[in-house]
Amino acid sequence: MEYIKFVLFFILAHTVSYTIAGAIALSISKDIYESKSRHCDFLRDMSYKDESKHVSMYFIPAQILRGLLMSIILFPLLSSIANLSIRQLSKL
Repeated sequence: MEYIKFVLFFILAHTVSYTIAGAIALSISKDIYESKSRHCDFLRDMSYKDESKHVSMYFIPAQILRGLLMSIILFPLLSSIANLSIRQLSKL
């Protein structure tokens, strides 16, 4: 049960934080993602409705999958990470 709680919490935290970070990045650097003179022409042009819709349709499911994969990898490492940080704090 602890594992399932961790996975669900991690997926939620990852999806929310990545969405907020992505929105901030898009608002700050529109010249990278929009217009014909964008810096990264290999990325989708977010000023076109069709391309923007494609990205928004797959964004949340992709973040949920990414959060799931990251939580599967991190869960076995949690005790090691906690021990490492406790050792570092005890040296201070």
